[in-house]
Amino acid sequence: MSNTVSPLGRFANSQFASVADFLARVPADRHGAHLRPMLKLADGSSLSVQASSGHYSCPRSDNERVYEAVEVGFPQNADGTPWSPEALAPYLEPYSKTADNAGVFAWVPLEVLEAVCAERGGVAGLVH
Repeated sequence: MSNTVSPLGRFANSQFASVADFLARVPADRHGAHLRPMLKLADGSSLSVQASSGHYSCPRSDNERVYEAVEVGFPQNADGTPWSPEALAPYLEPYSKTADNAGVFAWVPLEVLEAVCAERGGVAGLVH
């Protein structure tokens, strides 16, 4: 049994000033799948923010320090119920749409996502 710690463990208690700060500081190397951990917002809601060669992002490359657009997945309220921000509706991928209009949002401009997060009090850290 290995005692190695995930390379992302060092970010477990990190504070992030914004989504852009999170993307610049946290590499997409989780389990070799180019995934970043989920973001927790100040009101307890959470969402997946991904950007890599395998995601709907611009640029569509791995571990850039600056992204213009990102993939946002399955936002949830603090109680775990789906949350579908109205500002993200134009970016909803039809194949991922659920009954409550949640799912995967493609090529979301970073400034749109920053505004959505600000409405919820901003980025608080990572979901543990």
